[in-house]
Amino acid sequence: MKKSSFVLLVGVLLAIIGLMIGLRVVALDSDAYRGLSWDTGLFTDEGYYMHNARNVVLFGQAKTDEFNNMLLMPTLHYFQVGWFKAFGVGLIQTRAISVVFSLLTLVVFWFALNKAFDERVASLGALFLGLDHINTLYTRMGLMDTPAAFVMVCAFYAIVSCFCNVDRDDAQKKIRRWAILSGVALGLVYATRGLGAILIPAPFLAFWICKREDYRLEVEAGRIAGGMAVGLFGVLALYFAIWYLPNRTAMAHANHYHLTFQLAPHSVSHLVRNIGQAVSGQKFLGLAPYLSRYSPVQFALTLLLFGGWGFQRKLSHKARFAVLVSALWLLAGWGLFAVVNYAPSRYYALIYPAMATLSAVSLVYFNDVWESLMARRLARACIAGFLAYQWANMALMALHRETGFFALIVTALVAIYALFAPNDTGYAHDLPKEWGSASLILFVMWASINFGWYADWWRNLSYTHRDASLWLSQNLPSSSVLIGDCAPGLCVNNRFRCVNVIPDLCNDTETLSRWKGSPVYITILDDKWKEAWWTERYPKAVALENRLTLFARVVSHPVGVYRVNAVR
Repeated sequence: MKKSSFVLLVGVLLAIIGLMIGLRVVALDSDAYRGLSWDTGLFTDEGYYMHNARNVVLFGQAKTDEFNNMLLMPTLHYFQVGWFKAFGVGLIQTRAISVVFSLLTLVVFWFALNKAFDERVASLGALFLGLDHINTLYTRMGLMDTPAAFVMVCAFYAIVSCFCNVDRDDAQKKIRRWAILSGVALGLVYATRGLGAILIPAPFLAFWICKREDYRLEVEAGRIAGGMAVGLFGVLALYFAIWYLPNRTAMAHANHYHLTFQLAPHSVSHLVRNIGQAVSGQKFLGLAPYLSRYSPVQFALTLLLFGGWGFQRKLSHKARFAVLVSALWLLAGWGLFAVVNYAPSRYYALIYPAMATLSAVSLVYFNDVWESLMARRLARACIAGFLAYQWANMALMALHRETGFFALIVTALVAIYALFAPNDTGYAHDLPKEWGSASLILFVMWASINFGWYADWWRNLSYTHRDASLWLSQNLPSSSVLIGDCAPGLCVNNRFRCVNVIPDLCNDTETLSRWKGSPVYITILDDKWKEAWWTERYPKAVALENRLTLFARVVSHPVGVYRVNAVR
């Protein structure tokens, strides 16, 4: 390589790394980007997830009320405690945890893909994961999904390493070591974020499929799966003995709430409605509409890869295995988020590494993927029709027009055309320059779309979350107790005691009377969003004459603060 080319390459690499870091740290105390989600979690959940660690540092004990999210994320909780003791408690500090983990994720992710594929897939996958705005802007928030994604990527690296050592002379020893380590990592995934369990079945299914399809694993598959099972069940046994049993009553109550009220459909019709929402939800509330709007190129590349699935026969056996694990990981996430009642877009951080892997492979091997897809009439018709439906709906919503009938007509026309289009695939390899141009065009589209979203985020930067917390610290007594589901989010940047109130989960009985000795303030969604539970249970306390202030917008919702005084 010429010196000038080497210098240019190093310059580009440093620029990309600087951009990945800069986008994560600039204006770190600004509001979460409102375009990421419709949900109030953009300003409440950071307070939820740091609640117990914050209690330890500020009040000397983890549990100060009935809300204890530490029960669901013990490994992250103890990391938070150490972090906050070292750097203090605040919005920037809790977000810095996610920033650090997200950057570490990119390093491990690159090495995992490089080991399974090559530098092209590794670099492109790291770009997709590191610079796609929906992942980057969520990794700026103090959520537990980003640290969980790091542990999942570490598990992916260990899983891939099992397969990559099959051909070595000292294979048995290295395979056993990596297999146990990957099982340990899978167990830690669950201890960090319960929903991360979507990754656990993927490697076991992948080894079973590989063995059936003679992926050169006839002898080693059982040994690898056994080692993984040993590591996994060892961690889960420790988790059960050290963490679950001492906290089983509180954890059973919390798990019952999350499963019964948040996740599990209540009937077959409810399940059907959830799936319909995931496929065609209005206002981008569902999984497919969200990805079609915010990450259309990666989403399309991933679907094309699934449609042209036979292409992977041209890959090396370790690359085929990595593709299979990533596909099973992604499909498990998509399937779960499609059927549960509550799956806000911040959950998708758990599957972005898998989607980045598949979309990178799809773009690097676009020629082979496209050729394989063109040989499958039904697959290409389904994918073309599905994408046409999503993008037609997106265009109609942008124009504030009713969706549905017109989108279905577009879908039918596109699907019929794709179904009966010529089935000749031989021309693909006759036009290498054109197909190289197609890959470049797709990459430029991805970069341009993300540039547009980043520009919108930067243009609309605001600090309502930080400012609301600061206003409270300047205007309320230092011994104040803030109560309500908005309280943890408003206390991230001050030192008040906060009490989260979620009906049927926590602090929903004797909500006000237990705090008689302190100045008490209720903080709830207000105006048209005013929470019915409070108006029904404590109508006098949340009457207009008791409202101290109204924050017209905290990120994207109005929040009212009410003096309680003697009202109970």
